[in-house]
Amino acid sequence: MKFKQIGVVAALLFCACVGALALDTPAPAVYSDSKIQALIKDLGNEDFEKRQSAEKELMKAGAKALEPLKAAQNSTDPQVKATAARLSGRLRFASLGAVNYLDIFPGDSVLAIWVKDIGGSAENAKKSAIGKLIASPAMAPFREKIDAKMNENADARKQLEFWLTRFNGQAGAAVWEINLQAGPAGIKAAAIAEITDADPRGVVDAFLKETHLIADTAQKIYYKEAEIQENAPGQGAMALLGRHLLLGPSAECLKPLIDGLLTPAGLNANPAFVKLKQSLGAHPEFIFALDFKAYMKTLNTLFVAMNQPEQVANFKTLMDSAGASMSWMAISSATSGLTFEDRYVIVMDAPPKGLAAAGIPPADAEPQVKGMALVPSNAVLAAVSYVDGTKMQAGLSNYLSSFSKMMAATPGNKEVADVLSKVEAFETKAGFKLADLGACVKGQIAYWAVLPPNAALVLPDLGMFVTCVDADKAKTYSDILRKALNTAADIATNKAGNGAAIKETPSGTHTIYQVDWTALGAQLPPNITYVLCWAVEGNRVFFGSSVQALQKQLSFLDTKIPGLLTQPAFIKALATAAPEELKGQIAYGDMRKLLSFAQTAGLPLIQAQIPDEQLKLALAALPPADELLKDIPPVLITSATQGQLAQSVMRAPLPPLPTLFLGIMLSVLRAQQMGRAPMNQPPGNF
Repeated sequence: MKFKQIGVVAALLFCACVGALALDTPAPAVYSDSKIQALIKDLGNEDFEKRQSAEKELMKAGAKALEPLKAAQNSTDPQVKATAARLSGRLRFASLGAVNYLDIFPGDSVLAIWVKDIGGSAENAKKSAIGKLIASPAMAPFREKIDAKMNENADARKQLEFWLTRFNGQAGAAVWEINLQAGPAGIKAAAIAEITDADPRGVVDAFLKETHLIADTAQKIYYKEAEIQENAPGQGAMALLGRHLLLGPSAECLKPLIDGLLTPAGLNANPAFVKLKQSLGAHPEFIFALDFKAYMKTLNTLFVAMNQPEQVANFKTLMDSAGASMSWMAISSATSGLTFEDRYVIVMDAPPKGLAAAGIPPADAEPQVKGMALVPSNAVLAAVSYVDGTKMQAGLSNYLSSFSKMMAATPGNKEVADVLSKVEAFETKAGFKLADLGACVKGQIAYWAVLPPNAALVLPDLGMFVTCVDADKAKTYSDILRKALNTAADIATNKAGNGAAIKETPSGTHTIYQVDWTALGAQLPPNITYVLCWAVEGNRVFFGSSVQALQKQLSFLDTKIPGLLTQPAFIKALATAAPEELKGQIAYGDMRKLLSFAQTAGLPLIQAQIPDEQLKLALAALPPADELLKDIPPVLITSATQGQLAQSVMRAPLPPLPTLFLGIMLSVLRAQQMGRAPMNQPPGNF
């Protein structure tokens, strides 16, 4: 396939990954029974043009012509009989009602991608906070600049608009068999997209003219009245069924989708997928789903075929040591008011164990969100989660052991060092066990970043706290950390007992322990001013990126200044999450503050680098950040595991998944333009 063709196919498949099927309009009253019978008779006319005209008219007659055409398949005229069979097949699918493509993908699909409605998603995106910002009068100069840039390659823009306005509805793709031993023929897959243009057949003709996917010599295969055009088995096949364009490597790959169109069931009848789908949001606009067990079975078959059965066993051991036996995984995306909502879901065969269970709080644990009360109220980024140090350390050891064995069994990796033996050697030298460190930790752990109080381009303050079993364990944790760093300094300087890695600084009722990077043999760049330091406060150990930052945090604790949990923006963001979503990890980002900082501190630098005077003036004319970004919502990410279901939900002002796919599509189109002459103009009758 030519590079040009690949680009167009990629654009079509993108539409299939980001785009409610339209019903045909009723047949006009002018198509009386006698008129239809006359048209059917003309299907056998000796005049080619009359035959062609009769075909077009019968298609326009729609469902009213379906039964007469079926009856005409018993005609004694071979021409009428053959054409009537072909047209009745077309009309049968053209008269289909609304179809959900998840109903037509095979129920045993290994992978499926589905988009409800690309046009609808685009309209929803315009109503989001970022959509309103882009459409605001303040951004008009920048929209004009982008528009002018796109107009520099008018052919690319015209073709992009041409295809996107015609493939603008529901679409998707599925893979239901992967047999890598059989080569390309072992991949059973197909894509389907709705053509939203008034003339689906004309769009397909233009599509084939541009891509040459189906040769003029392609054979026609009929399956349940559906006409399939196939180059040769494995060389590409296509079928246009009403408004539905089906593409696949062979006619056999299209048949399951044709069956699904006639008798919907498919993935939506698969109990495992139905269970998974319940966690993908009330109104998902995009779904990517993977049957992980079937995928792993495929890898297992491949390893056996490669005569590497040990790799199968080692990989299984590695996955088991990670503690999560995945059955299905899926990603969904949707627009929700001003924000975009992405969900990441994993269904497991059993509740997590080992390393995967170390971050799951017990049912009687304090809600994790309460940890935000100890995060500075002016934090722009913050996250809080739970960790059981004993489970974490044991699970990590098992995982590293499995990983080492797997790598050692891999050809070319026989000399892989035993990580665990190095850890044991370090423990012996330091005089403690990592298990001792892990035994100290149990409870909330949090991280945060605080921007500087002005627009100066300085690094933000970073902070963290670790919750221990009790106050004594917090002191033990601090002592072990000192031993570990001092031992590392001894190794780096080759001076046993040097103990020069930690400096102690009294601070009120606390002692701050500060790391000396030079004692560890580290040389940080001059612009990196971070110095790791920590202090014990009750049953928690607080860390900071500098002594000043840590002292400020300790003063907040001493004076009981309210933390992030009291901030209106954070409280409002929490209200968008369901109660069960807040039982695990929570991450928050104040996008207004971050973008305001970028506008205030970064725009002067950008203006200095831009040669375009008009663009400089447009940047200078932007409203103040508080006004320009007033509607930008924060980012809230929640991750929780309940039984055999692990779910993460991201609510953000930018759409991560659509942005990713858009970037991929634009990259393909850009590469397409760099690799060939300008695109052909769309046909004149379009």
